[in-house]
Amino acid sequence: MTGGLVVDDSGAGFAESPAGYDLAPLHWGSLGAFGLVTAVTLKLSPRLERRRLLLAEASGLEAALERAEALLHPPLGLLALRVMGAREADGQIRWRLAAQLGGATETLAAQVPLARRLLAPLPLQVLEEQAAADFWRAHFAAIKDSPPLHPLARSDRRTMLELLGGAGEALQ
Repeated sequence: MTGGLVVDDSGAGFAESPAGYDLAPLHWGSLGAFGLVTAVTLKLSPRLERRRLLLAEASGLEAALERAEALLHPPLGLLALRVMGAREADGQIRWRLAAQLGGATETLAAQVPLARRLLAPLPLQVLEEQAAADFWRAHFAAIKDSPPLHPLARSDRRTMLELLGGAGEALQ
């Protein structure tokens, strides 16, 4: 802003996208050095009427990943998709696929049967709102302090750099 005049509207200039140019990254952390934000437009989604959690038991990691990929292609109201492994007392890993769907009641009425077909032949359990919330709470409490089943399951940067070896030194 110079002399009260707007110099640039954030809809034009910098990284191009279908919606125009995005200058927001230049403003983040600039503390006003690149200008003042005078207007903000937010794209908000309405609160979902209903949610369903589909839990499928898989015979192995490959089966779980194959079914997870199948869920990504159709127009499902997929809110979350997680492939989970838990080591059993006998040392075997139990693989599960959790798919969280959401939307209007009528939409879910069509999405759940479609998801069932895509997850077939895996055994499937559908959890309603409260049961799904309880499942996630218990799941994250159980894995909070447990070691990862695979080194790539850890999200800390140091481990990733260790796995990359010499190539990771360039990223530091």
